[in-house]
Amino acid sequence: MLGAAAFSSAVASGMRLPLPVLAKTARRRMQMLPSVPSPLSPPRASASSAAAGDTDRKPWLLVGLGNPGKLYQGTRHNVGFEMIDVIAEAEGISLSSMRFKAMFGKGCICDVPVMLAKPTTFMNLSGESVGPLVSYFNIPLNQVLLMYDDLDLPFAKLRLLPKGGHGGHNGALRSPPLPPFPSNLPRRRLATRASADGGNGAADPRQFDFDLFTIGAGSGGVRASRFAATYGAKVAICELPFSTISSESAGGVGGTCVLRGCVPKKLLVYSSKYSHEFEESRGFGWTYEADPMHDWSTLIANKNAELQRLTGIYKNILQNAGVTLIEGRGKIVDPHTVDVDGKHYTARHILISVGGRPNLPDIPGIEHAIDSDAALDLPSKPEKIAIVGGGYIALEFAGIFNGLKSEVHVFIRQKKVLRGFDEEIRNFVSEQMSLRGIEFHTEETPQAILKSSDGLLSLRTNKEMVDGFSHIMFATGRRPNTKNLGLEDVGVELAKNGAILVDEYSQTSVDSIWAVGDATDRLNLTPVALMEGAAFAKTVFGKEPTVPDYRAVPSAVFSQPPIGQVGLMEEQAIQEYGDVDIYTANFRPLKATLSGLPDRVFMKLIVCASTNKVLGVHMCGEDSPEIIQGIAIAVKAGLTKADFDSTVGIHPTSAEELVTMRNPTRKIRKDPSPAMIIRKNSDRVDYLLEALKVVFLLFHEGVLFDPCSANELSCSCKVCIQMELLLKSFMV
Repeated sequence: MLGAAAFSSAVASGMRLPLPVLAKTARRRMQMLPSVPSPLSPPRASASSAAAGDTDRKPWLLVGLGNPGKLYQGTRHNVGFEMIDVIAEAEGISLSSMRFKAMFGKGCICDVPVMLAKPTTFMNLSGESVGPLVSYFNIPLNQVLLMYDDLDLPFAKLRLLPKGGHGGHNGALRSPPLPPFPSNLPRRRLATRASADGGNGAADPRQFDFDLFTIGAGSGGVRASRFAATYGAKVAICELPFSTISSESAGGVGGTCVLRGCVPKKLLVYSSKYSHEFEESRGFGWTYEADPMHDWSTLIANKNAELQRLTGIYKNILQNAGVTLIEGRGKIVDPHTVDVDGKHYTARHILISVGGRPNLPDIPGIEHAIDSDAALDLPSKPEKIAIVGGGYIALEFAGIFNGLKSEVHVFIRQKKVLRGFDEEIRNFVSEQMSLRGIEFHTEETPQAILKSSDGLLSLRTNKEMVDGFSHIMFATGRRPNTKNLGLEDVGVELAKNGAILVDEYSQTSVDSIWAVGDATDRLNLTPVALMEGAAFAKTVFGKEPTVPDYRAVPSAVFSQPPIGQVGLMEEQAIQEYGDVDIYTANFRPLKATLSGLPDRVFMKLIVCASTNKVLGVHMCGEDSPEIIQGIAIAVKAGLTKADFDSTVGIHPTSAEELVTMRNPTRKIRKDPSPAMIIRKNSDRVDYLLEALKVVFLLFHEGVLFDPCSANELSCSCKVCIQMELLLKSFMV
């Protein structure tokens, strides 16, 4: 028999079955179903009471999303429309009336009162129909079921999620006018196949200059463009002229990471570490007739030469892949047109990969401050520098200038540095940096910068005035570089901070426009942008829908000492798993025993108490980033503490401590009874079961999964098994 999942896929793949056949199949299956009341569900009404209009029972609103017009008929966009048509035919519900921009009808499914709706708006504007329907009929939000296509699912699958995923079709949740409309609607997601052209399921009759036009030749844009070209797409990419400092008119192939981020920063970190190594060397017998001297101009000249070499390599990569490189500033004119310095280019798809830029506060005297771009290309080394900010950029530059023998003051608004990192790591790194001579000013907010007649700067905060700075640097965050791109004019939705809103496939609210990297403000790391760019190319041009995997993404802070981390922090693990075991080690590394310096290493393992799975690893100390890259493989693979314990260590290394921590430092236990858990989530389970009753009883023989009784399904089809696992996940 043809089930709901198979039906959705059949429509999407062009296997068009006659509607009466589908309706007859659905009706026959409903007649075969036993009546199985659920303890969490209201009693069924009789057919006569339903027909008479049972006013005590609120109807369900079933909405099928799609796009009007011949262009979208028979495509994946209209699976929701097709589903509503099948239900209406099977139950004899007429959709002849129009209500709030929707074809509308009332009836019952298995004696459950329902209202069926097919919005006549385009999918990204369907909220203009759904919101008024919900408000007018006063329908509880847990009885609104949205049905639409979603490439997130494998072919021939169906999923029902209480929070769901927008799957690229955000209108029902975003379009005005809406009441306060939370995102926890039960939404039925129907799997489909991507069309051969990688587009919206219908071949666009227009001719374009390119299959893909990318704005921004940073890490994500270059990766996406190159991979798209290998799939046979005709690709162009535009980028501003090269400069070490970004502006409205300057950028460069390679983007932030290569030109004014990861690479040049790491080169300066290398340079600054030598002073510490010179100190260490004395304990190993080295003596110097004079203290080593550092020449800033040599460092900057060599760094810039390396950046020129790297941007040349990136240009060659694009050229060898057959990607057309266009120099200039790109701006979107319409969903398929990009203007580059007055010349228009058309493309079937447009990808935004413009990254981010430093964000400086609006305070008096801010014109005297520098940002991280400028700090990498100063004409002279700072003698005394104030760094405002407590994030990873601030700490990395504090270590750089401290190592180059500048006097460094760090001003942070919070009590601790690195908000969002593990608490013990935050404490440890600030202690170690303080021992190296960096002065931290906590809970201080900058209010003004003053410049004296001798050119020196003063920083006034809410607590004090500190004088005598040669430089004041702000590392107070970055913002997406999305201004003046024409995004709002063509309907691309942006967050308040300017980030481009995208779905899990990096598609924006405009079907032909996509975005990856820091411009989307998801997980702002260069390797993540590379992953997103590759997934985009595979989805759109490789005919293989691919969602970037953000699980267990490792990261590093190149402070001194550096930090490496992967997986959950302790607070996150407790909230998600409840019972966790914490293993920590704080020790003096072998090198420090002869150097006499106060260097230490801190390591932390977070382990699920019930499964023994390693949930997170955090480390601060020499070589932490290098060590964590290997550990990330183990965490990603889901290895257990027993796997770590059974691994032979390499001696003598700091890393061996990760496989020799035998006894937990502390055990954290939260043990609510199962009844408490069910009561806590009973509202979620309730409406999920109701949604199952309406939809799955329509197509599946077998009983509902009831977490309060049988705890199993009699139906063994893949869809029901998937739903059983989903429901079980809601019980914890």
